[in-house]
Amino acid sequence: MTEKILQQSFVSQFRVMYPAYQLILSLSGTALHGTAQQRSQTVAQWKREGFETGIADLTILAPHGVSIHLELKKPGKGVQSKEQKAMQAKLESLGHHYYLVDNLPDMWQAIANHTTTTDRLASFNQLFQQFSGETALSQPFLFYTSGTSIESIKSDFRPLYHLE
Repeated sequence: MTEKILQQSFVSQFRVMYPAYQLILSLSGTALHGTAQQRSQTVAQWKREGFETGIADLTILAPHGVSIHLELKKPGKGVQSKEQKAMQAKLESLGHHYYLVDNLPDMWQAIANHTTTTDRLASFNQLFQQFSGETALSQPFLFYTSGTSIESIKSDFRPLYHLE
């Protein structure tokens, strides 16, 4: 799995699982097009507007003023840059939560580490409220097919919300 696929997988599930939370994407890894001079001018403009190198790939704004910064890496192969290590130290010194992650379970764990069971349960219940009265899916949902038992899906999601 690539870092890009890891991020896309997390973002698609996160948006469904935690719709009340805010997810912020860093532009650090964004591919720039154009000539070398045009790319350099774009980065220079971004820096004048406040862009900093080393920012984590994703930031989650959760209830109660909690911010969780996730630096994603290719599973088993990612290494932080000097700028990323410096940014991690700065954020942690300010009391923010920073994680270097290369898999989905660690990303869900990072959220669980800094949210309450009550908040996670509310998000879980909100997700499954749409299936109220149903025993099985009437249409596909995420990677589940029509006819999948709602209880089976809940069983799959409880560990993601750290509700067991």
